[in-house]
Amino acid sequence: MNLICDNNFKNIDFNKLEFAEYEDCSFTNCNFANSNLSQFIFINCSFKQCDLSNSKIDQTSFQDIEFKDCKLIGLSFDTCKSFLLSFSFTNSNLSFCTFQKLKLPKTKFIDCNMTECDFYDCNLKESIMDNCDIKGVIFESTNLFKADLRNSYNLLIDIRNNNINKAKFNNSQASGLLAAWEVELS
Repeated sequence: MNLICDNNFKNIDFNKLEFAEYEDCSFTNCNFANSNLSQFIFINCSFKQCDLSNSKIDQTSFQDIEFKDCKLIGLSFDTCKSFLLSFSFTNSNLSFCTFQKLKLPKTKFIDCNMTECDFYDCNLKESIMDNCDIKGVIFESTNLFKADLRNSYNLLIDIRNNNINKAKFNNSQASGLLAAWEVELS
């Protein structure tokens, strides 16, 4: 596998990205949609204004990755290599992504559309979801210990099936936390 370091890729349509390890690279306004990125390695890279929707990422390594203003619809992050997996998301569309059983403590999701994401059995300890649309997100057996969801909206979490100890919510989210009991708030 080739090593590609310190490159800046701009305005490129990657129908076939060279199979390699990418370290300290930036990708700006690049199209990876429907690509096969399986077993690629990305270390300390940034993706800005990129489309990775519906890409195949089986055993892909994402280590210290920043996604900003990206379209990531339908990605199965749970098929990535879990070793040193870490990323942050800002102003990105993560609709229909799967993060099942991943360890993602302290992950930041800022200003993201996370509609219908799946965090089943995921460790989101001390993570931040700030100003995110979390409509239809699956939180089940999810560790949200000390997570901060105060500014996110469309919250629906069954507190009986998740660890929300010391998690942060705002008052307007109370109905989304009590929905399992069919409690009426006024």
